[in-house]
Amino acid sequence: MKKASRGLMICLAVAAGWLLSPAYDACAQGSTLFRLELPSSFNVVGSGAEALGMGGAGISLIEDATAASWNPGSLVRLPNFKPELSVVGAYVYRSEENSFGSFADGDFDESVSEANLNYLSFLWPFYALNRKMVVSLNYQHLYEFNRDWDFSVPTQEPFLAPVGIDYEQDGDLYALGLAYGVDLYADEESRRRFSAGVTANYWGDFINDNQWEQKYRYEYTANLNGVTSTTHYDLKHEYDFEGVNFNLGFLWQLDRHWRIGGVFKTPFDADVDHRISGRERVAYAEDSGLESDYSFQDKGPVDEIRMPMSYGLGVSYTLDPWMFGLDVYRTQWDDFEYRNRDGTRTCPITGKSMGESDVDATTWVRLGAVYSFEKSRSLDTGATPGHATKLRLGLFYDPAPAEGSPDDYYGCSAGIGYAFKDFAMDFAYQFRFGNDVGSSGLENLDFTQDVYEHTFYVSIVYHAPYSPSR
Repeated sequence: MKKASRGLMICLAVAAGWLLSPAYDACAQGSTLFRLELPSSFNVVGSGAEALGMGGAGISLIEDATAASWNPGSLVRLPNFKPELSVVGAYVYRSEENSFGSFADGDFDESVSEANLNYLSFLWPFYALNRKMVVSLNYQHLYEFNRDWDFSVPTQEPFLAPVGIDYEQDGDLYALGLAYGVDLYADEESRRRFSAGVTANYWGDFINDNQWEQKYRYEYTANLNGVTSTTHYDLKHEYDFEGVNFNLGFLWQLDRHWRIGGVFKTPFDADVDHRISGRERVAYAEDSGLESDYSFQDKGPVDEIRMPMSYGLGVSYTLDPWMFGLDVYRTQWDDFEYRNRDGTRTCPITGKSMGESDVDATTWVRLGAVYSFEKSRSLDTGATPGHATKLRLGLFYDPAPAEGSPDDYYGCSAGIGYAFKDFAMDFAYQFRFGNDVGSSGLENLDFTQDVYEHTFYVSIVYHAPYSPSR
């Protein structure tokens, strides 16, 4: 590791120390600090096209199998109370306009896109102890790490040409969840109901690998004392992620119009298998006869990430043919930390030590509305006889944790859903944007981004032609 650290120090010092300045300082001491690059939203709460079309206001409104991710207390409130199979696909296109206040020539634009399995679930309703109950198995996409930067950086040294930098990150995190919901109280005459639920989530390999990787490539040419050399430096970090947490939720129907929902997601320590590999190649002018080439790898004890707790409340109001929902959700990002194998505690948002970082909790707000074209048969859900068509609209404020104060992201969404007999299909589009964000990791260069993200969801739900008996 000493040889690898020495090579990394040299490369970062003359090529891109500004990009990973915390890592440079750490390598000088024989360790590695950590900074999490998360281009997508940090505030992942739930899945599905129905909720996305409503701006993500799903804590008190969602009543299908995706409720295991939004609020498991809503699981038992199925419109048909039948076994349900659901699948959700997603496509994301994100563009970034990156600028450096310290050198305008380094400004660059990049974009990435990804299609993924957003949600897959099977739900089974039943009666026990004279109460409605539900169990479901759910597979949820939580985070995507795609980013691809390719640009050059001018140097202040006359013997160094501009440094070419290629940074690529990809990977995804999923959770396999086992959920349970129960109707604790129901009064048909007053329409009052109270239900609760829990989801146990395993964050690990299942259908897809639960991992991400970061790859850095630096290339620069130097002319020192008449000797020209070209250096290529490749560095790769690989992270495998595994942990368990729980979602706890309730849904309280006050009357035919008002509902209140709440959800709490427990903090947890996740194991991170962190592997580092790299290679440095230096080619000199042909007549010098000199060259060097060496590689290195490092794999030690497993690191840990402390994932923070989060909690939220949702309120909804029904006035046929409209339904309105408002969610407020908070995540304690000030408790988010990476624990290195050597005992170093790092803030994943900034790459600094926990004692040097100033990252606050974030609170997002989401507002959604649903319009049904048919008169509903269910005062609880708005489901319609035979078939139903619904339009959905949403607005949201989705701040991302950052040094000093959160980065401000905003967005809007729209969706349409159609249900016929035992099938339902929903489509949703979301636009999310942030201006002058992303400076936490590159403070010394006055770095900012303008981010524009387009997300498309498609949900398909099948209800089996079977109703459980009491």
